[in-house]
Amino acid sequence: MSCGWCGTTFIPQHPHQKYCSKKCSRNMHREQKNRYARQRYRRIRNKEIIDTKVFKPGTSNLTENRLPDDTKEFERVRREKRRLKL
Repeated sequence: MSCGWCGTTFIPQHPHQKYCSKKCSRNMHREQKNRYARQRYRRIRNKEIIDTKVFKPGTSNLTENRLPDDTKEFERVRREKRRLKL
């Protein structure tokens, strides 16, 4: 069988093995991650998709759950508005 990264021939240790070594496996995995990141960046730049990471709960001072104390909740909202320059 030939390696999926470097093309050398090798004897697989188990039936699902595609690469001759861990190094080749890591290189292929890194290449696939980079390819995905480049495609995603292009699609976001061309406005084909919206980057949802920015709008996830938990990336700011606000959370999904409301605080029981209204004054603390109001303060969090006020700080978040200031952070976003609204």
